[in-house]
Amino acid sequence: MHLEDQAIYPGAELFLIQQFMLSQGFSDQQWLLGTGLSPEQLTSQHLKDSQLLVSLHQFDVIYRNISRLVNQPDVGLKLGMALNLSRWGVLACALQSSKTLGHALLTANQYRSLLRSRFLLSGQLTDSIYQINVDKQQGMEFPAGACFSHEILLGSLQQQIKELLNADFHFEKVNLNYPAPAHAALYETLLGCPVEFDCPRSQMFISEGIILNDLPMANPISKRQALNVCELEIQRVLHTQQGNTAWQVRSEITQQQDGHIKLEAIAQCLHMSPRTLRRKLQDNNTSFLVLRQEFQLQQAMDYLIQKELPISKIAGLCGYKDLGSFRDGFKKLSGQTPQQYRSSL
Repeated sequence: MHLEDQAIYPGAELFLIQQFMLSQGFSDQQWLLGTGLSPEQLTSQHLKDSQLLVSLHQFDVIYRNISRLVNQPDVGLKLGMALNLSRWGVLACALQSSKTLGHALLTANQYRSLLRSRFLLSGQLTDSIYQINVDKQQGMEFPAGACFSHEILLGSLQQQIKELLNADFHFEKVNLNYPAPAHAALYETLLGCPVEFDCPRSQMFISEGIILNDLPMANPISKRQALNVCELEIQRVLHTQQGNTAWQVRSEITQQQDGHIKLEAIAQCLHMSPRTLRRKLQDNNTSFLVLRQEFQLQQAMDYLIQKELPISKIAGLCGYKDLGSFRDGFKKLSGQTPQQYRSSL
């Protein structure tokens, strides 16, 4: 399986795309055409019960569908502005809790493998202006043309910086390395800054004062917690890309969101026999039981935050037959009983 076809990216962005396309008068079935995804997978209940993962190829098909269906000159800019900070999931928390906008942009660049971008962004401070250089990643093509892809980048980055600052924001200036399209005048209208075309390199400029200002939600403890999760996400993506069976099983178990899930069902999802799956997991020095217990522990911790939920009910939701086995299993993995863990929150 090619990297572009591996479902490794969280589907949080699909909810935002859904809202945008509804505002344009299009159904889920229309913009999902050719992706292999169904409208049912975007229902609130389905998204609540499972972590929908999407491949780079599926996102490319979606973007091409949007460009074809909406067929408006400024659709890329408007779509980008509809893609708020929540599209990046847990990484959004790390960005919001950064000390300054500059720190947030550096964090985004450090964890860019989670961002599914066709661009490489690099920044430098020159004469009180922060310059963001925009380069196309080698070996990656734009799904609906360079113009459309740049517009999504511009619109989404402006919107996300605005959300990080919790204040109105516009770039000082934007340079673009392609000819002015027929709708070039809309760029300055929507971005609120001077825009030049046919430049040697695509660039965005931000004043030094904005880069160095403290963000309103700066919190070093929250940022460290979010980055710990981001590190796990990067490991998951890398191991999935490399065909690590244990990480593929973790991904499938997470998508099922069911503590009762059986090895046979996971083997079927991975298109292998149960015997082969057991052998491959053994080669990775683990077992299906261990991986399922890891998931059950994570699931239990999430439920225990909801203090109105009885522990006996949590045991059943996590796939345990009785409260005693849940208590023993939780303590073995965490060092605390469920009640002790809940009391420490």
